[in-house]
Amino acid sequence: MVCENMTSASAIDMLRHRLLQVAAERKQKAADRQQEREALEAKQAEKRNRKSFMQRFGMTRKEVRKLMVWTPQRSGRQNLLEGRVMELRKQKQQQAQKGKGKGNAPAHIPTSSSQKQHARQKARAKKYGTKARKATEA
Repeated sequence: MVCENMTSASAIDMLRHRLLQVAAERKQKAADRQQEREALEAKQAEKRNRKSFMQRFGMTRKEVRKLMVWTPQRSGRQNLLEGRVMELRKQKQQQAQKGKGKGNAPAHIPTSSSQKQHARQKARAKKYGTKARKATEA
């Protein structure tokens, strides 16, 4: 590479250029490896998410894949999952009605605390108060 008839300055320039080239190649390879590693980790995380969605919401692989692809944002995914939870509750309710065979009492579906909070308490019947007792005695 370095010829005898070259001046020392041009030889030094060539070596410097080659060293910079090698350093840039190494940097590029390191960046590529890092990118591959991140892609692999993302794929594994998605697989874990898919399995947990399948278990928690009783979804098929196809449904979960569609959910992941079409709603990458967390808020959209959350809305779809809440819809799925409501579907599952309805299915449970229908199965409970089929199992009983008689009557059409709804199955017990646990409600969240926010729903319980706003429910009104029923007023007590008047027969237990002191005024009510006095009224019945008189």
